[in-house]
Parts: sequence; structure tokens; C-alpha cells
Amino acid sequence: AAEHHAAKLPLFPTELKLSSGPSVRYLSPTEARVSWSTKTATPSIIEATAAGRPMSSARSLTPKTEHQLTLTGLGLEVPYHFLISGVADDGRPTQTQTWSLDTAFNYELTPRATGASTYPDDERGRALAEFAEEILAETPRDRGWALVLEAGDGRLAYELATRSDLKIVCIESSSKLMREARAHLKGTGLYGSRITMHKGKRKDLAYGDYFANLIVAAGAPFEEGPRGADGEVRRLLTPNGGVAFLRKDVGDGVDVLHRAALEGAGSWTTQYGNAANTSSSNDELVNGAMTIAWFGRPGPRPMRDRGARNPAPLSSGGIMYVQGDDRIFGMDAYNGSILWTVEVPELIRTNVKSDSTNMVCDDKNLYVAVGDSCWVIEGGSGDIIHKHAIPAPKKQHFGDAKRVWGYLALVDGALIGSITRDEAIFR
Repeated sequence: AAEHHAAKLPLFPTELKLSSGPSVRYLSPTEARVSWSTKTATPSIIEATAAGRPMSSARSLTPKTEHQLTLTGLGLEVPYHFLISGVADDGRPTQTQTWSLDTAFNYELTPRATGASTYPDDERGRALAEFAEEILAETPRDRGWALVLEAGDGRLAYELATRSDLKIVCIESSSKLMREARAHLKGTGLYGSRITMHKGKRKDLAYGDYFANLIVAAGAPFEEGPRGADGEVRRLLTPNGGVAFLRKDVGDGVDVLHRAALEGAGSWTTQYGNAANTSSSNDELVNGAMTIAWFGRPGPRPMRDRGARNPAPLSSGGIMYVQGDDRIFGMDAYNGSILWTVEVPELIRTNVKSDSTNMVCDDKNLYVAVGDSCWVIEGGSGDIIHKHAIPAPKKQHFGDAKRVWGYLALVDGALIGSITRDEAIFR
């Protein structure tokens, strides 16, 4: 029996310890990119199962320390489990623990065109397609809400929708043109899911303040429609990067308006407002009666129970960061659009009144303590752009205990942290 066990021992995988990660980013309704790091170069292998059955896998046999693989063919609202495998220096297989991946929290579910439009292939259509390309090249993000004024037959909205992830509201005063737009869009799969036609005029629009990341006057490149940016356009355009393409006040051509941050707007960059724990945002604009700006996703399901004292949502630079159950959502603070989601199985930290929060932000980035590193996440895209590892110890204060990033703060551009034992973090 001992000889048999010894002969089979090389077939049993040993533990694969990651130096960072994993993290998960959804790329489409059926794809998820998994990233992780290892201290030594090893092949990249990942396997996902659902209800105990193999469902998706990916591999790269080139040894490396920074790994990134994409799982494809994922179903909608399916709870998966995945593990990462490799090969040790002695040739024995290695593997990690199992983590969860639930596609119910995949918000990359932007409907795409499922059929051809009936728009004619004419000079005006080609000009609007070119205009859509110019608009998106000038716009910081290709998702959120767009408002198309004097939308006509909806051609510009269609060209924008097929090139972006924008949700588009069209305003048109002509009933005839609205019927034409609906007829053209009906077979594309975009009408009602991505594009909506409303009858009205730009002088009286029943939408909430700052809801539109993009506002476009469809007739501007043809010298048609009202000129300039009236009060409604300024009321509706999102601060911190909203863009409007309008007919020039004087002369021919298109004016491009970029909206900056609101003067006097506050921020909430750490658990209690700022590193001084003042519980004040220093906002100079909000006062008196309040109304709901937006509601909807992500909702309660991906969140931890609040009784555990989880990290509070943060907001700066027009983006709100919401930490859920081993995941972070980056959202447009003005209209609630989910810009990105990063899933991090080792993220959770509770009882922050004792342990401190694990995330802080500034106008550009989010900083998150994950294990023995602080991840820098670009606010607009959700990309992990850097990982600050805790320094190697000069003296071993914690014996053999695993060392992790503890306290986290950001003051005048300086990232401040502490080192603590892993078991000291309450989860």
C-alpha cells in the first residue's frame, strides 16, 4: 500500500499559492477575464464548473508570473465555481482553492443589434455614421445615457447604439418622423432596449438633472434645428465629463461642449468622509428638500448585510464606488449607470469601525487593500493599473503569521498604510 501511494503521489496536486488575485472582469454577456499573479513562472490554467459539471476552461502553457485568461461560453445568471492550476518546479500539478463566479452580477448585458435596419444607404446616412464616429472619439466613455435632440428618423441614434454601449433617449416633435424611426428600428432589436423615442421639444424636457452623459443635436452637421446650448441642455448634461454636440450659435458647424466638475461639489473619499474622519463632504451645493436622482441596480443581492459594518460607498470625480460581497461597482454618481464591476474573492472586510476601511479614492483612482497589496483601480474604466505590495519585513514581528495591508488612507497624494496579521482582519 505504501509503495502504491508513493507511486501515485506525483499525480496529486499540491497547493498553488497566488501572490495576487484572482480578480474577475466581465467582458460580455458570455465572457469573463480572470487575472492573477504567482511568485514563480508557471503555466496558466483555469477551469470553471456549474453544479459539479465542467462548463468552461482556458489555458496558456507558456510559464509566466502575470496571468490573464478569458472564460467563454458562460450562461446567464449561473453560479459557477472556478480554480486555477499550474505546474510546480518538480513537475507536479498544483491548484488553488475554489472560488465562486456568479454571472447574475454580470452587468455587461447591453443588448446588441439582432437584425438589420431598413435605413437607406444614402449620403445623409453616411454623414450621420461619420458624425457618430466623431462623437464617440470625443466622448470619455462609451456607456451611460445619451440624449439625441431633434432626432428625426432615429438614424443617428442607431449609428451611436451600434458603436457603443450607450442607452439612448430620442426627442422628436414630429409624429410622422417618430413613426418612421420606430419602423426603421423595429427589426434591429434595439428599439425599447437601447433606443427610446419620446415626443417633445428641447425647451421642456421631463428628465432629471444631470442625467445625460452625451447630448447631441442630430441636425447640427446639416445646419438644421435650434442653435447653441439652452438652459435645458445645461441642466441635463452630466458634470465631470459630460459632452454635448450642438449647432453653433453663429455660423456653420458643430460646437463641442465639455462639462467640468460642479464648482462647490463635495466628495466622500474614505469611510468617514476624509482621512481626518470629519464625516463632512464639504459640499456647498446640496441643501433643503431632496429628490431621488436615480434608482435601480446593483440592488441588495450582491451586497453584504449592513449590520456587519462594511466599507461605505465613496464618491469623487463624478464616480461612486460601491463595495459588495467580494466585488466593487464603479458607477456614474449622477445617473447610476454601472460603468464596471471588478470581482475580487479575497476582498471582503467587515467591522470597519475597528479594522478601518479597505478602500479610499481621489478624483481619478480607487485604492483597495487586497491581501498584502493595495490595488490602484482607474476610476473611469475599472482597470487595475498598479499594485503596491507591502514592504518586506526588516524584523519578523508576527512570527509565521501571514502579513496583510491593514490601515489605508490617502492624504495630499500620499498613500498611507499599515501592516497587520491576516487573522486580525475581521471577515
